[in-house]
Amino acid sequence: MTCCVGIEEANFDGEVILYPNPNDGQFVLEVEMQQAMNMTIGLYDMVGKQVWLDESLGSVSGLRKNYDLSNMPDGVYFLRIYADNQMTVAKVIKQQ
Repeated sequence: MTCCVGIEEANFDGEVILYPNPNDGQFVLEVEMQQAMNMTIGLYDMVGKQVWLDESLGSVSGLRKNYDLSNMPDGVYFLRIYADNQMTVAKVIKQQ
């Protein structure tokens, strides 16, 4: 049986660049979309717990933002980038 209702990553109509990765907690996220969309970015740990949510982005077609995770423990995190009804995930590796 196949089911599931949700947001498809394959439908993400944009480009995501995250650098440097791995990093010491400070990195740059760049997102370019084909058109302006309401964007929200969430950071999640390895078990899927939301660490923080950046909802202040509004409707944008391009984004370049510096993030600082230096107060977080080293490890692997996942950025979920939501743009209207689209979503993609970028892996962030924090290590000292």
